[in-house]
Amino acid sequence: MAAVNQELQNYITSLANNHQRDGLRSILAITMIGNQYIQENEPYKLIKQDRSTEEKEHGATVIAVAVNIVALVSIILDPYMPETAENIKAFLNNPPQLRRLPHLFMQFLPAGHFIQEPKPLITQIDDEVVQKLSKDFGGQTSSEKKPVSPAVIAHLDTLITEKGDKVRTMKASGEASKDEIGAEVAILLDLKKQLAIAQGIDPATLNAKNKKKKKIRMDKLHNLCHWDSNGELRLGVSE
Repeated sequence: MAAVNQELQNYITSLANNHQRDGLRSILAITMIGNQYIQENEPYKLIKQDRSTEEKEHGATVIAVAVNIVALVSIILDPYMPETAENIKAFLNNPPQLRRLPHLFMQFLPAGHFIQEPKPLITQIDDEVVQKLSKDFGGQTSSEKKPVSPAVIAHLDTLITEKGDKVRTMKASGEASKDEIGAEVAILLDLKKQLAIAQGIDPATLNAKNKKKKKIRMDKLHNLCHWDSNGELRLGVSE
């Protein structure tokens, strides 16, 4: 079980350094080692009545090792899935050896130890349960959202017009500071965002359209300007 010990050391190091994702990888690696060990040795065949005493003993050893791997998993899984870890320990009859983290893989369950009848740790979720959970916790869909009153939209539109006029006046006067203008522009953009949401428009899409319009305007301006022979920018098409 050298591979189990290696992954156990990786797990301990990962948690000591708060690398939780790496710790989870080590848990999964140990479970895979246990599964592979069972699949390769097939103890359920070795313990059949028609097998030799030697084969039955080997089958019993494989089962004992596998159950102790499960015991180890119940310990290292606790920080991630404490309820599942406790269910595993309960199925193993809660031996005291499972209450602290070992430094090496060991025999957690003594010979002759009784365990409970295994039960599924995770319940399968069928379509009916999925639909119920979706209905209870999914929130409103776009078709179920309440329509916004036209009066609210009209009010936002008025506020946007007024705020836009104020920003233009401040820019034209030259008396307002950059910070003052910036604050008013931020309010204006927020009002536009609220209006877009009220109209059922994605604000991100609205911003993308505005950027595209600005680019088109810059392209048009570029077509109306040219650099003269003195290196100065002039309006009008160059001759």
